[in-house]
Amino acid sequence: MSRIKFNSLHGLVIASVVYLAFPMTAKAQEKKDAWADFKYQSAAKCGECHALPKGNQLPSDDAANKDLRAWDVVLMTEYSIWKTHDKHAQAYAVLVGPRGKRMGEILGQDVTKQETGCLNCHAMGNLAAKADIGGLDKLDGVSCAGCHGPSSKWLGDHAEFSWRKKTAAQKHELGMRDLRDPEVRSTLCVSCHIGNAGEGKVVTHAMFAAGHPPLPPIEIATFSKNEPQHWRDPGNVPFFKNADAEKKKNYHLEEVDFFRTRLALVGALVSLRETVKLAADRADFSNKNPGLLWPEIMMGMNAPKEIKAQQEQAKAAWPEIAMAHSDCFACHHDLKYPGFRQVRGYGFHLAQRPLLRVSPGRPLLRSWPTSLVEAALIASETPIDEIEKGLNAILASNNERPFGNPETIKSASEQLVKACDAALAKLKAKKLDKKNVERTILELLKLYTKPGPDGKLITPDYESARQLASLLEVAGEELNGGRTGAVASITELSTLLNIHPYQNRTSRVKEVLDVTVRASRSDKSDFKDDFISYLADISNANNLVKLVKNPNFLVTMITLDNAKFNSEINKAGVIEKLQKFDDDEEVITLKSISDYDPDMFRKKLVEISGALGSKGK
Repeated sequence: MSRIKFNSLHGLVIASVVYLAFPMTAKAQEKKDAWADFKYQSAAKCGECHALPKGNQLPSDDAANKDLRAWDVVLMTEYSIWKTHDKHAQAYAVLVGPRGKRMGEILGQDVTKQETGCLNCHAMGNLAAKADIGGLDKLDGVSCAGCHGPSSKWLGDHAEFSWRKKTAAQKHELGMRDLRDPEVRSTLCVSCHIGNAGEGKVVTHAMFAAGHPPLPPIEIATFSKNEPQHWRDPGNVPFFKNADAEKKKNYHLEEVDFFRTRLALVGALVSLRETVKLAADRADFSNKNPGLLWPEIMMGMNAPKEIKAQQEQAKAAWPEIAMAHSDCFACHHDLKYPGFRQVRGYGFHLAQRPLLRVSPGRPLLRSWPTSLVEAALIASETPIDEIEKGLNAILASNNERPFGNPETIKSASEQLVKACDAALAKLKAKKLDKKNVERTILELLKLYTKPGPDGKLITPDYESARQLASLLEVAGEELNGGRTGAVASITELSTLLNIHPYQNRTSRVKEVLDVTVRASRSDKSDFKDDFISYLADISNANNLVKLVKNPNFLVTMITLDNAKFNSEINKAGVIEKLQKFDDDEEVITLKSISDYDPDMFRKKLVEISGALGSKGK
């Protein structure tokens, strides 16, 4: 078959990236310096084709027409969704906004400079030296290349028909990250949203104190949905319907019905692994990269120039360093008595297991990453023993001294990393089907609704409860909701725990669309309602066609000047409005934390358990 280029199949990149096969392990795909000679390109380059579909890229009006269209594979609106709807696109803007400026004043640092490390999460600063055509504009925030990989080897090839027949491994060799692999995607997301010392992605205790928002717990499937998605889940992609064996292999379509549930379960183990890996890396005072591991030292007024002196200074500052990856709520919580914290106890909580108790006044690592690990172990039929041993070793280190002994924290964390990797291997090998997912959810509910061997019920904190509610929502949707009572109770639980915390999203999109018009050769924004309707259901071909037929949307997106857009969106008036939207949402989030009632949470779990057919009370 002849090669089909941009006019009909352009855009296979997103399908290839988001829906790839995953025969390789994440470690094999993410080897250090594997892409050392590859170049990254700006979002504007992607926007040339991925702003909206054109001509015969659109869905066919003729039901009898079976010719493959670009829309059948990818949306072709990925750039438009990301640019106007995704907060990653405004990640740099918050640095120059009111909160970023105030943080800089308190820290005595310019947070827009590479030396502070802020750009490593907010603007792909660690990739800037590898930029190619047009460079990477830091004003783009976290743009296409940061997730999908350097495109210098595949920018042209990915538009050709032959590209979709390549395996994930072949595409990775050319620089395309396999985001279809749940472990790869999870590891990438948490590198910023938990932290990765080796990549210089560390939010220090001083940054939090200066005003950086707390890093909330992250459940990858829900996070991907909230991002928002600029891709369709596999079951909604026309190209994947009635897939043959080769297509199933290349795009990993064996578990279309439970793709998001697997993502949530794999993400749980990755979150725990990367949490303890962050602690292990930061406790390694022999490391030769102080600038990446310890911003606390490098941003100090008297930071020594010699690596040996930097290592010694970091070792002396361990408690301050450790606070960055410790459980914030161990210290920062409402002083209520009686309160659920006294009932819960202090330590690591694994349902139906004895509390792993820490000495009073000894903050542990963030504990929410343990909350979904049991679900992952249930699904893969993996014993909990090795995970429990690793957590016990970390706890023992914290009992040695406040915030743990760095040497034993490092060895204990490495032990737990190995346990997580072993559990991940078993989970990957386990097929998820309706029976397995139902059993996993019912067993998980039983752990939280029935007393353990000691006769006590586990009392999860807010962040752990939020993780559990996220998994219940994801699995419930893919199980088609179970019974009506389960759907209603899961929805109520999601609202109580603020699972989807972007109440001002529509207002934010409208504000950004105004900026988009000002940055184009258009002077009309009458497409706003059509675009917002499309965003509500990106799989709806009718909504897309209606949007594309609006000439003002076409003109706006085709003539959008990316540099002018970035300049406009970073102006004081716009920045302040967007910051206000964020601040108002943060107030709602903090209130949901303050109002958290574990008894109400358990009541909802009992309702869900009963509606799904469990006898647990």
